Amino acid sequence: MAARVLRLAAGLQWGVALLVFAAALTPYPAWDMFSWIAAWFAARRDGAWLAYLWAPHNEHRLPLIRLLVGADATWCGGRGIVLIGAAALAVPAMAWMA
Repeated sequence: MAARVLRLAAGLQWGVALLVFAAALTPYPAWDMFSWIAAWFAARRDGAWLAYLWAPHNEHRLPLIRLLVGADATWCGGRGIVLIGAAALAVPAMAWMA
């Protein structure tokens, strides 16, 4: 019985995640993504993509986010599909790790 409830809860969670994913898709980058996408393409053009990944953002370094932005800009036109997909996968991964 408990396993059945857990499977139902996991299925519900995936269903909600897919609904959020579909609702969050946009054909254009969000306004704050333009500078990140421009920096990604400039780094690729100059061959400095590793420096781009480790560039400071305020007092933080965000290599994973910058890599996801680069993948989204390259493969999906900067629409946020890769970022939303990564977030949708992170939620059940965190639940699994808890």
